[in-house]
Amino acid sequence: MLYFTIISISVLIASLLNYFFNPMHLHFFVYTIAFLIGIAIVIMFAGLVALIVNLLPRKWFLNYNKKIYRVSDKRLKFYKKVNINKWKEKIPEWGAAGGFRKNKIYKPNDPEYLHEYIIEVCYGISCHILMPYVFLISFIITYLLERKYFPSSNLSMTVMLPCAIVGGILFYIPTMVLRFNLPKLIRLYEIKKKAK
Repeated sequence: MLYFTIISISVLIASLLNYFFNPMHLHFFVYTIAFLIGIAIVIMFAGLVALIVNLLPRKWFLNYNKKIYRVSDKRLKFYKKVNINKWKEKIPEWGAAGGFRKNKIYKPNDPEYLHEYIIEVCYGISCHILMPYVFLISFIITYLLERKYFPSSNLSMTVMLPCAIVGGILFYIPTMVLRFNLPKLIRLYEIKKKAK
């Protein structure tokens, strides 16, 4: 619900800004429809990236000590400064779409389950880290196509760029949550593995 609200407010603000300030002087609903198409493009690219990451060899995600998955002390301080513990539960969790829910640890005493959970977190981090770059590429493609086929249009700059920025931010926030939770999950896994 949080993301839906953020996206709705973003579409409304951006549509109003375009309506009042865009030199193309299109109707408000044209901008709104353009934003909805932009969001659909962003979601399509996000789904494609998630699919590709999930098809990558599992062995690539077994080493949870890789730098990509770790949180630096500086970043950890930042996460604490923005009170990540207070709002992390409000971030949507789409792991069920890939077959593994990460919103709750269902078997906290099972080391095999915990190891699987860690691997899924590594998949999630990898996927979410790629998203802002994918959105940037989707914007560039849209911009180039627009320049070629609709040279008088500026919708790639006034619609797709804001969609890519908002999408990049919204998809990077789960990376913060996953990286913040991973060290605790690894500690729990190592304790349960020793106890078994």
